[in-house]
Amino acid sequence: MNALILPAVFWSSVAIVLYAYLGFPLLTWIRGVTVFHSYERSFHSPHVSIVVVCYNEVAVIEEKLRNLLSLAYAPDRVEIIVVSDGSTDGTVNAARTFERQGVRVVDFPRGGKAAGLNAGVLASTGDILVFTDANSMLDADALNHLVRPFADSAIGCVAGDQVYRDAHGEGAAELGERRYWNFDRWMKTLQSRSGSATSATGALYATRRELFRPIGDGVTDDFVNSTNTILAGYRLVFEPRAVCYEPVAGKVRDEFGRKVRVMTRGLRATCIQRKLLNPFRFGFYSLQLFSHKVVRRLVALPLAVLAIVSVMLISEGWIYQAAAIAQGMFYLAAITGGVAALIGVRSPKSFQIPLFFCLVNAAAATALWNLLTGKKITQWNSVRGAN
Repeated sequence: MNALILPAVFWSSVAIVLYAYLGFPLLTWIRGVTVFHSYERSFHSPHVSIVVVCYNEVAVIEEKLRNLLSLAYAPDRVEIIVVSDGSTDGTVNAARTFERQGVRVVDFPRGGKAAGLNAGVLASTGDILVFTDANSMLDADALNHLVRPFADSAIGCVAGDQVYRDAHGEGAAELGERRYWNFDRWMKTLQSRSGSATSATGALYATRRELFRPIGDGVTDDFVNSTNTILAGYRLVFEPRAVCYEPVAGKVRDEFGRKVRVMTRGLRATCIQRKLLNPFRFGFYSLQLFSHKVVRRLVALPLAVLAIVSVMLISEGWIYQAAAIAQGMFYLAAITGGVAALIGVRSPKSFQIPLFFCLVNAAAATALWNLLTGKKITQWNSVRGAN
């Protein structure tokens, strides 16, 4: 019986991993080049509210507000609202120095980002709600480009383009993040051409005010907020000319903690938004969401199974032997890269990429455990640098 079961488990695991990393992107590309749903873009100046929720961001909040105040957008058509989520480092005082320039500051008790966003929206008046992180610096024309697609009544949410600033040196986390977001940008472009992007990133995105719904605790707010527009029957599109810049990832240990937080909240958010997984109502988007937010988040499980079963089948043929050896070399490279990162030594890319791959999947496995055990993560701390 094992002679039949173990090979079946092996090849099933291979199929899931290949679909997650090759099959789904290929399917997205095929759809992106064969199906095209255009939408109207035109320069207009709707009344915009920019909401920035922050916790202990005194190092960047002044730069952020100077950046927002310098945007090439009609000043009388934009308001800026800063919500401090119980900051204790002087963020509020720093932000209040900009009140004479029209910035509104809400000093909110520590309650998590979702509660801060809800408070910020409640204090706003704009027809278009723009959300951006404290450490994301916008191009001068980013806001103009971000609101252009709203000229089309079918567009409910617009995702901006997140670009990482240049760093003096790249470690595993930095290199991996850059590669991931380059890939994600490509996917969002194709998805927008053929329908809707899967979701927006909190660095920069915008929604119609009437589509905003209060966000609950313990979920990825940008995912829930942006996909609520799809639940309401609107499209979510990616605007690559609405560019914002963020610092690269921090140390590997800090980046692991950040990814655990993001993925834990993301899995909870997917459960809450599970109606979107109904293909009879949402068509291809349901497959897109399932592939991106479920299969890719849980691929750590078939990877673990594959590692174990390959060793168990090592005497059954050269394919299994090659698979076991290849995985052993890959994980050894990741361990070597991890040790180098811990002692502060920069390793070659051949070690950094396996390390980032393992870091992401270990974080996903931890996030799944958090979901299954009911652990919520409602608060956050900034782990990225300001430069």
